[in-house]
Amino acid sequence: MSGVRARAAWAAALCLWPGVCRADSAGTVSGKFLSLGVGGAAIAMGETGVGLSRGVYAAYWNPAGLALMPSPEAAFMHNQFFESINQQYLAYAHPSRWGTAAVAVTRLGMDPIASYDAAGARRGDVEAADTSAGFSFGRLLTQSFAVGAGLKMVQERLGPVTADTWASDLGLIWRVPDAGLPERLGELHLGAGYANLGPGLKFDQERFPLHETLRVGLGLKTKLAARPLIVGLDGVRPNDGEAFAAAGFQWQPVDFLAARAGFRSGQDIGSGLRFGVGFYIKAVSVDYAWAGFGDLGAAHRMSVQFRFGRPQRAQLSLIRGAPMIKEITVVPPVSYRFGQPKTLPWDAALKTPAPASAVGASGVEAKSPEAAKPARAASAPAVVSPQERGIQHAVATPDMAGARSARRAPGLLIAMAALLAGFLWFKRRRKR
Repeated sequence: MSGVRARAAWAAALCLWPGVCRADSAGTVSGKFLSLGVGGAAIAMGETGVGLSRGVYAAYWNPAGLALMPSPEAAFMHNQFFESINQQYLAYAHPSRWGTAAVAVTRLGMDPIASYDAAGARRGDVEAADTSAGFSFGRLLTQSFAVGAGLKMVQERLGPVTADTWASDLGLIWRVPDAGLPERLGELHLGAGYANLGPGLKFDQERFPLHETLRVGLGLKTKLAARPLIVGLDGVRPNDGEAFAAAGFQWQPVDFLAARAGFRSGQDIGSGLRFGVGFYIKAVSVDYAWAGFGDLGAAHRMSVQFRFGRPQRAQLSLIRGAPMIKEITVVPPVSYRFGQPKTLPWDAALKTPAPASAVGASGVEAKSPEAAKPARAASAPAVVSPQERGIQHAVATPDMAGARSARRAPGLLIAMAALLAGFLWFKRRRKR
């Protein structure tokens, strides 16, 4: 790398710390590293994520998305930025009957920077690093509506100077009712989130506001050429710059491979294009994302996501048109269907392992209450163990109380949006 390019890379890196590159203090924010997205899939799709369930990565993009996870997940990401600048992200999420809890740690660092005094003499090295660690929680309030929140510690260190503070995240996701969508369109999610709400970092005697971000977006899950297609579109409004848009898609031509591309507008350096690929190997997914930044080079993100353990609950958001699940009838495969099916509470039924090829993407197949009634069989042998035979499908009995509560989702969405708007208005009035 040439000397000019190297200096430009260092200058861009130092802009992540408050007060280093600014014309005046009015437009400066701290915690700029919090704007660096996580997860190879989300980055490759143009940095979209607020309207999509990103699994364990939802702790960053939208904590409400954690509520859509059916089983525990862990993830690690490494981002090789310009020169020796790098970012690490580590997270774990665990669903339960009360919701999904997650812990996550992010760190941005670089190699030591040479330090010189006013006379130009070498005075050692200066180290710099940013760290964020926190807890998030997401919960389904109704069949179609989920909310989430997070609380984290934020620290920035530049040489001997260190500043600490706390910040919070808020989010919600609403699944648009199927009645308003054509069958061929697929499943549509709307999401919104406000990130990094907190008092800001204080360096010496001056306090800098955090890099706060308002995101709204949608996620569409449909098909292209009979293969899964996911489309994301986000609108982002940071508190230190102009609003911008992000868009991207993921297409899965075969079961083990996903191709991704996206675009982020408003990028000062580079075209804003993003590309990536994902590989699925049983319960492990490996994702790579490329993001270009013009003469500075490119950022390369590699992430690994692990799904393990038994499902803790049904992935209700992915069941098209199904209300809340009350019970599931486990049916052996056709060739082994001896006797009548066995009806279990849905949470107990989901503890029975089943091969992925034998169960649909949602894990259950929605049926009417009549279809869920066990068929009578005269003088038939007992049902063979599902562990030995596998499960062909599970028949869900709808819970009509859950269906009625799902109709309240639009009102809850409007109420939470009004509360968020009121808080932002009050905060702006206080600044004045």
